[in-house]
Amino acid sequence: MTAVVNGNFVGTYRESYETNPLLKKSELGRPLNRGFTLPGDDFVYGVANHDKGGGAVQAVMHWDKNMNRGNKMKLPVLKKKDQQPKDYISMNKAATQSGVTTSRELAQFREVNEMRLKKSYERKAKQAHRIPVEAVFGHSTRPSTPVFDLLEHKYQEKWIQEKRQHELHTREKKQHKMLNGKIYETKASLLRKFEPPVQQNSFWHMPKWDKVPAHLETFRSTKARDVSFQRHQQDGTARKGIFHHGIYELPNGC
Repeated sequence: MTAVVNGNFVGTYRESYETNPLLKKSELGRPLNRGFTLPGDDFVYGVANHDKGGGAVQAVMHWDKNMNRGNKMKLPVLKKKDQQPKDYISMNKAATQSGVTTSRELAQFREVNEMRLKKSYERKAKQAHRIPVEAVFGHSTRPSTPVFDLLEHKYQEKWIQEKRQHELHTREKKQHKMLNGKIYETKASLLRKFEPPVQQNSFWHMPKWDKVPAHLETFRSTKARDVSFQRHQQDGTARKGIFHHGIYELPNGC
């Protein structure tokens, strides 16, 4: 390192000034140098083209004789014509129809019966269909609504009639189901219908009055009396007291 003082550089000079692009100083009117070292003037850029001699005749007739064993080229492979990919769907279908079940049999069947996909233009030509000349595209024009039907509310009456017919039809269906189908009883339905038996406790009285008939009848008939006592017994299941004549029992929390 030496101390150099000139117009472009002042201070100690280091080799990194020429290789580090961050330390390079830009010169007026010239592009910025990136600090790469380039080869001399005798260096040729690109890939070298080595002439092996022989020309076209040697290449066609005896191209493999002058080649070294280590650098021997392979024989040119003739390309097949462009073939369409195999149609595996059609082959699998045909194999299934032929009774092929195992993978080995399927592979052998594919080798023997090879199927290729058809070209796109051939498939499109088959799928394309001619459109008739008299065909008209678009939606058809809706007929105009008659004004008299709107004024007379015919659409409303028609809607009401359709609704009534629909309700009658659903009712008939439900009745038909109830008549034909069986209604299965569940535990909840049986408990809902169950009425716990009420023990009939009569008042105490002297035994000598057992055969004495009642002298006062407050009911209009015997039938009305039986119905009244029956309803009283049914209502007594929810009442308090020994004879179930008290107030109604309320559930917990009420």
